[in-house]
Amino acid sequence: MIADGMDFEFAKASQGTWFTDDYFARNRARAAQAGLLFGAYHFLEKGDGAVQADAFFQRLQDTGGVTGVMLMVDVEWPGEAETNGPSYVDVTDFCARFTNWCRTVRSCFTRWLVLGEDRRSVRCVTRPPPRAPC
Repeated sequence: MIADGMDFEFAKASQGTWFTDDYFARNRARAAQAGLLFGAYHFLEKGDGAVQADAFFQRLQDTGGVTGVMLMVDVEWPGEAETNGPSYVDVTDFCARFTNWCRTVRSCFTRWLVLGEDRRSVRCVTRPPPRAPC
């Protein structure tokens, strides 16, 4: 993959509280073997965002943890998604719970969760902070 000019790979880890991708662990291992940065995403559905964050976090823990993984949540608003889309509260609850998980395990300090300012650009992705929050 690096020979193809790719530097990173994102793979779906989970969706809602009912789905975990059976290929996620294999995709993660292959990315590591290829020397690629690896990212995981959760497809957020309508309904309890905090519980969905728990499911995503558990999937990451079950397959090697969160350290060094770029994290993203896929938000598709009502009318744009196959699942009728989450509410704004679902998104903010997801981000708040996931941020708390990262603080608890102290392994996301190299990454920040970011929430966009308007409803159309809400995203919860990780990126390197300007300096470590010590």
